[in-house]
Amino acid sequence: MLLFCVNVFLLRELNHRNTLIRQNAGMITGMFITLMLLFPGILSETRILLFQMSMLLSMLFFFQTYQQQDSQGVKYYAYLFLGIATMLWPQAFLLVPFLLLSEKVHMSSFNIGSLWACLLGILTPYWLALPFVYFYGMEFFSGLLDSYHDTLTSLRAIYPQPFYHDFLSLLPFPLTLSVAILL
Repeated sequence: MLLFCVNVFLLRELNHRNTLIRQNAGMITGMFITLMLLFPGILSETRILLFQMSMLLSMLFFFQTYQQQDSQGVKYYAYLFLGIATMLWPQAFLLVPFLLLSEKVHMSSFNIGSLWACLLGILTPYWLALPFVYFYGMEFFSGLLDSYHDTLTSLRAIYPQPFYHDFLSLLPFPLTLSVAILL
């Protein structure tokens, strides 16, 4: 429940600091609380709440770099939290090209230093996890790997045909959604 409260505060801070939606700014936080409470099973999943928190922190740092050419430190923290999010949900790697494109086109803050900040920020959590894997083996991350296996198993139960057929048919949707968000 504490992580949920932190996520609500971060969402409120992200919306108010950057004025993402100008009308009824409190409505976004209220809808987030409502949707989260509609699915109480999510509140017991620490991995999901940590993913939400790391993505919100990433976006909070990312939007601070608007039209700042010398903001590699802030971009490093944005991509560091995105790297933590990719450890919790590997599909978040798909956001990296869109964020880099958004830096160039919409944020006007892309330079070669931001590319290095991106690479170092995303790889840092994996570098920090490497000693745990070396000394303790993959058993240290077995809970995380089991959750991926359970997710894929449940998807296989829903989709009896090979999963990649459905994935390829859904591929344009995230692309369209990402482009719509960036505009």
